[in-house]
Amino acid sequence: MTPNLRATALLAVAALIATPALAEHRKVVDGLEINIGVVPAAQVLRTDAYERSSHREAATNATHHVVVGVADARTGEPVGDARVSLELVDPRGVTQSRTLVRGDAGGRPDYSGLFRFGWSGGYKLRVNVERAGAAPVRTTFGWTQASY
Repeated sequence: MTPNLRATALLAVAALIATPALAEHRKVVDGLEINIGVVPAAQVLRTDAYERSSHREAATNATHHVVVGVADARTGEPVGDARVSLELVDPRGVTQSRTLVRGDAGGRPDYSGLFRFGWSGGYKLRVNVERAGAAPVRTTFGWTQASY
């Protein structure tokens, strides 16, 4: 992603996180602030060579790019030394599991992966954050996929 595009994306995410409608996309658990974002993979992969090289698996129309941001809840300092994994449970109960790829969004670490959102309806995103010397932190987010 170019620096300008990355900065624009960060501003958009920051604005969205600040709105009450997206409160379910931010949680504070055991001293960590965990944020998620979900966008169609084609939007990201079409414009961002870094993301294309990080996520080499084929992206279909139903594939989405899931991004997880982790920060210290007290200081706001981003966490870049974690192993973050995600389980996605679709409306039919099928689970996809991945260890997310560590990336960098405008100088802030993030973790991301491609997941298939093949059905309309409610999804569960189970996030697991592991850091050396600390107990794992787990939380679950809900996501509704409108339609295809």
